[in-house]
Amino acid sequence: KIDLRLPRERLLKLEGVGYKNSSQFLMHSQRGVRYSTLDEHVLNFMRDNGVIAPSKTPNTAYVYLKFEEKFLDVCFFSLGFLCFTF
Repeated sequence: KIDLRLPRERLLKLEGVGYKNSSQFLMHSQRGVRYSTLDEHVLNFMRDNGVIAPSKTPNTAYVYLKFEEKFLDVCFFSLGFLCFTF
């Protein structure tokens, strides 16, 4: 039996799993998580809403987490709801 209530930090220990993959898995397997998958579409959305964001998914934890938080804030303040939570 697999416990799907894994913290992201445990998933990141798996070979080949980064922040984007772990966030994607958790967003679709748990309710009420505050994660985002930072792909090119999300980063374009951020730039369209005034955030200076990279064009590709950040590859360091610090940068990924920084832009993930900015994206979730943009969703909340621009759209009036928190994106990607169930």
